Amino acid sequence: MKRIEITDETVGCSADIQRILDGNRGGETEIVFRPGRYFLDAGLRLGKGHRGMTLRGEGKARLIGGRSLRGWAVAEDCRIAPRARGRILACSLAENGIAGTGGMKSRGFDRPVVPSQPRLFFDGEPQRLIRYPKGEAFLTISGVAEPETDEWGNEVGRLEAGFHYDDERPGAWSHSEDIWVHGNWCWDWATSYERVARLDSGCKKIVNAPPYGLYSFKKGQRFYFLNILEELTEPGEYYIDRDKNMLYFMPPAGCEKGEVLLSLLEEPLLTVEDSDDITILGLQLEGTCGCGIRVEGSSGVTIDNCHIRNIGNHGVALQGGRGNRVLHSTIHDCGDCGVKAVGGDRLTLEAADFHICNNHMYRNTQLSRCYQVPILLAGVGMTVRNNLIHDCPHKAIMYWGNDMTIEDNEIYRVVMETGDAGAVYTGKNYTFRGNRVCHNYIHHLGGVGMGAMGIYNDDCVSGTVMEDNYFVEATRAVMLGGGRDFMVRNNVFIGCDPAIELDSRGVDGHPVWRYMMTEELRERFYHIRNVDTDNMDVPGGEDVSGISALYLSRYPELEKIDAYFRKGDEIPGSGVIRGNVFLPGDSGTNVRCATSGERGSYLFEENVFAAREDFRDASWEDWELRRDSGVFRNGYLGRSMAGIGLQRSLRMENPCNVCTAISVREQGNGLTVCLRIRNQEPDRARGTILVAARGGESCTARQLTFDLGPSERKEYLIDLADIREGFILEASSPTPGVRPSICRVRAV
Repeated sequence: MKRIEITDETVGCSADIQRILDGNRGGETEIVFRPGRYFLDAGLRLGKGHRGMTLRGEGKARLIGGRSLRGWAVAEDCRIAPRARGRILACSLAENGIAGTGGMKSRGFDRPVVPSQPRLFFDGEPQRLIRYPKGEAFLTISGVAEPETDEWGNEVGRLEAGFHYDDERPGAWSHSEDIWVHGNWCWDWATSYERVARLDSGCKKIVNAPPYGLYSFKKGQRFYFLNILEELTEPGEYYIDRDKNMLYFMPPAGCEKGEVLLSLLEEPLLTVEDSDDITILGLQLEGTCGCGIRVEGSSGVTIDNCHIRNIGNHGVALQGGRGNRVLHSTIHDCGDCGVKAVGGDRLTLEAADFHICNNHMYRNTQLSRCYQVPILLAGVGMTVRNNLIHDCPHKAIMYWGNDMTIEDNEIYRVVMETGDAGAVYTGKNYTFRGNRVCHNYIHHLGGVGMGAMGIYNDDCVSGTVMEDNYFVEATRAVMLGGGRDFMVRNNVFIGCDPAIELDSRGVDGHPVWRYMMTEELRERFYHIRNVDTDNMDVPGGEDVSGISALYLSRYPELEKIDAYFRKGDEIPGSGVIRGNVFLPGDSGTNVRCATSGERGSYLFEENVFAAREDFRDASWEDWELRRDSGVFRNGYLGRSMAGIGLQRSLRMENPCNVCTAISVREQGNGLTVCLRIRNQEPDRARGTILVAARGGESCTARQLTFDLGPSERKEYLIDLADIREGFILEASSPTPGVRPSICRVRAV
């Protein structure tokens, strides 16, 4: 193989690199990027002539789709809050060679994926576009301007008429045409960004610019403001004045100097199109408004041990082809998906044979915060295995299609801002079959409103096999939403409330469900199409029926669905729930039937209860079942937890691997929080942990730093005010690889 080395001193722009790529076509060539920063003013492209080429990063070779900013001075602007004056820096973008940055864009649920607005990064960390209120707080819609009734009988407001809020702060802001709002306007699972067309602080009313919002406005739903210079008051915040072409920034505390990058490029950093056998190894791709890597119409493309971060759209987008792989990589802080994969053919059931394995994914979907997820699959025949996914606002893995394998993954702290969502999710098609979600560890989920599910089979999707999973602290660990032919076997449920919820919405008489059954699902059953990542039919090709010879030979259960549809009958749910282990949550409910669930046909057998003593070390949330536990004599035949999560030896870089255990102790006249932490690797681990106590509307928190030697354990006693029975204690961390834990305070 021919080897070509390049450095950031020998190439000055994208055209220089592209000339080297194009000049070495026609054979196996390895292009080696030596350590350095490669600023791209256009995306790199590999095509048919580059077949067999390898792009390899040596050391830290960074492909950057932005610009390093210089020329900072203390900001002077009458809009700056008095307490922030002298602490905010400003720079002219024009003097940095940036003629303009464009504006923010409406994006979110049911909106097209578009390149992000330019974003600011300091020493590789995303900085925060100003929001009000700060942190994780929200305002709520206090009323709607023109009420009407939706299909569920709820009072909602027309989008064109706007909504009311109850807060005094906007009255202090100067007029701006560039104030935005982000909110869950009607449902907890549907968010979008909208520009404010009219802000009337007198009557506290907002009217958005078209396309206005999503669905409608509903009283009590959450939102916040964005992009107001008067609110730039905390380290790490920034604001772009697009009229003046100036950027304002308050650097993180104690960081007077550092690398400041602004993302600019709107096309993918690297595109592989109509080519084969390409390897991308060890590169760091970052700081762009578009995608990191886009692979289209190509096969045998391997992305291996790359670090993909601070991306405006998808970290990796796979569109078509066969045998493409994303392996052993770290993908974080993407605006949309970590990996979006579309492949295979639902009309022939030909598999894409995509593999998304052993990747560490966190803080993705940072801009489109609903329905763009760390891993999004559409099509046939893909494998998602041994990934670690955590800290995301919505779902972790979402798939549409057939013959998907989702196995050996660890998922925690997802669905952190939304509700009625699942860590692993699919829905709305009786012909999505052959899917296996097995041997995953799904724990410590978020969820508001209707909460967070572990595996969510929504709206009559059917046939999913769910075996050997471990669920800890999920609202509904397994949700069977009206579908048929489920297998729920040899799973372990700990502190889930309930462990399993099932219904038969296919027989429910509500008009919404009847329309779904008689129109949407019937059409999708008899007219199978390929689907995109929004689960929408892709035009082209002849329809295939759910009772075609191809589908019936692969999924014979579809014959019974056909019989129900032909008779015009309602379709009840069904499934087998066998050999599962339950350690109940607060309510003690393990299985709950809802929405005509009594009309279904479910087989329950050999399920068994466990005690904390049945596990290897419940005090450390080590949920490996002891081999001498009675559950093995009473129906449970599940697999050990071994093999779940990252295969660290195959990765060039790994996160820390730290466990936490939080509890309370009586001390003096009150209660004290005890936090234990344990390093599970032979490498030093450093970071921060947030300890919070929540009860009713009360919340107190304390942040501490840790430094653990190899395999070291430490214990901390923490005084938090007014801890009492009914409070929930939580230990979480912004440091990747630190597992969360919770404790419910009982009577002491």
